Amino acid sequence: MNTVDIPSPKQSVTVSSAIFWGPVLLAFFSLITLGWLDNARGPLYPQILEGLSLSHVQGGAFFAVASFMAVIANFLVPTLLKYFSSVSTLLIGLVCTMIFVVGLSFSTCFEILIGAAVFFGLALGIIMVTINIVIEEFVPKSKQRSFLSVMHSLYGLAAFLSPLLIGYILAWPIKWSNAFLPILFVSVPLFIFGVWQCLRVKKGQVPSAGVVSEVGLSADLMVTHKKEVLIFWSLFLACYVSSELYFSTRLTILYQEGLGQNLELSRKFLSFFFLGLFVGRVINSVLPVKVSGKSIIMLSLLTSLIWLIFCIVFEPTWIWFMGFLMAPVYPVTVSEIAKQAGHEFKKISAMAIAVSSFVVVIMHMLAGVIADEWGLKNSMYIPVCFLILGLGLVVTNWPRLDFSK
Repeated sequence: MNTVDIPSPKQSVTVSSAIFWGPVLLAFFSLITLGWLDNARGPLYPQILEGLSLSHVQGGAFFAVASFMAVIANFLVPTLLKYFSSVSTLLIGLVCTMIFVVGLSFSTCFEILIGAAVFFGLALGIIMVTINIVIEEFVPKSKQRSFLSVMHSLYGLAAFLSPLLIGYILAWPIKWSNAFLPILFVSVPLFIFGVWQCLRVKKGQVPSAGVVSEVGLSADLMVTHKKEVLIFWSLFLACYVSSELYFSTRLTILYQEGLGQNLELSRKFLSFFFLGLFVGRVINSVLPVKVSGKSIIMLSLLTSLIWLIFCIVFEPTWIWFMGFLMAPVYPVTVSEIAKQAGHEFKKISAMAIAVSSFVVVIMHMLAGVIADEWGLKNSMYIPVCFLILGLGLVVTNWPRLDFSK
């Protein structure tokens, strides 16, 4: 479908053009903390398999359970927001990350490992949904795309540092299960800062939920096209997130076992992948807004697909460059959802992330089965399929939001 520009509603009102930095900084640093933990799981994956004598299917369950709980958390967030502010909800996710870190340190068997993964999944679902809502509430709409790009660039930076820091930490005389404990030196002060922000919101020193957000599409216009937007972005986000998470969680083990590289070099290749995500999202954050989201997403998906096929057929060692090529898709996607969903942003973004988390569960289990039965290199065809599906959705079913008729 062709993209049609959305005319501005006649009675659109901007309540405030101010940026309220307290909640925004809390969202930024919460995402950095989550990004480090999320992407440090991949570099730690070989130690998890070896330390607990797990198969690839069991190792896949560690990721799959977290993704499944993220689905539950995504459905839980709208309920939490009925009773708590977005800032308080973000703190709940931050507490879950701390429980995960402590739980992982006690992981002496597969069952405890899975128990820790439950809390990481809750943190993943709550934080990933809520940070977008915080930006939507406390940043003017004209600046939201730039802020989302910067925020996800910081996520890319945290992801880039995670393999390097994990390698450095594991050089200490400590168990692999304690490798995440140093992050508590960041998350505990961040939690205290978050409590202060909650009190400020409660006292009215910063606006309550929704005050800053500029009015987008009016509710009556949105009803007709809500299902179209919901279905498209849920399916598309599922395809993209599954592709990115395949690389972020399995690149280390792929280089080590599939391509015969040593563990240290494998972690460096993963760092290159995350560096690409970081650099690509920084570049995207400074692109002129006149470049359409659809154009950016199509170009990113097409180049990623071509490069991935080239790597599989000719030179798998260069697969780390996928990070740079895929980088713009997620922040631009969130920005497009905010633009197209209007007042339904919270519901549609939560549902889209929930669907993507559910598909990620399937991806992790499928990758584990393929790796055990046919080898790690053959599992690389999984992201090929997801990229093809995602590109097909963008080309054929981009939401046609024409309210002029």
